[in-house]
Amino acid sequence: MDVVKPTGAAGRPGPVDDEPSADELGDVATADAPALDLSPRTGPDGSDGATGRAARAGGSRRGWLWIGVLVALVAAIAFVISRALTDATQFYRTVDEAVAQQADLAGRTFRMEGTVVPGSRADGATGVSFRLVGNGTQATVNHQGDPPQLFQSCIPVVVEGHWTGTGPDAVFASNAIIVAHDANYEEQNSARIQEAKAQGAASPECAKQEAVAQR
Repeated sequence: MDVVKPTGAAGRPGPVDDEPSADELGDVATADAPALDLSPRTGPDGSDGATGRAARAGGSRRGWLWIGVLVALVAAIAFVISRALTDATQFYRTVDEAVAQQADLAGRTFRMEGTVVPGSRADGATGVSFRLVGNGTQATVNHQGDPPQLFQSCIPVVVEGHWTGTGPDAVFASNAIIVAHDANYEEQNSARIQEAKAQGAASPECAKQEAVAQR
């Protein structure tokens, strides 16, 4: 291919541009190309990596928070139930108090204390029935199961259970008998025991039994 060289003012050949270099071509291409994308990369869910990690960390913390709340709730419920059971088993009434408060105590589990009335015991196929006396008031007790070996007439005992009704014919349904000779009971309730023994001694039958026991 012939190259025509332009002439200058005096007929002399003028400067001729050579073919564009690769750098010049690159500049042109770069000018026509789209701008470089410098925005943060995003994950499949549309969030960038840092945001995704923060979201996962936040979800993990919320998960542990809910677990902590659940554990605290279970502990609180267990505490309430434990206190309710403890209050029920340590809720004492003497026989006269329990009889006078039958309407208020209906359906509630509590402990009733009194002295076993002599001659009132009647053994059955599934348990034993007897009467307790306290401050001149008597109550009939139906106990399910065998009584303790130390159980006998004229001794102070504590029965645990509830009233099956109200009125003079109401029966106390018992599922536990605590004999006052128990060391723990004597230590915690010495005043009660002395009072119950004094009431028992007022009965001629009990006084006779005590005299025989002391021989």
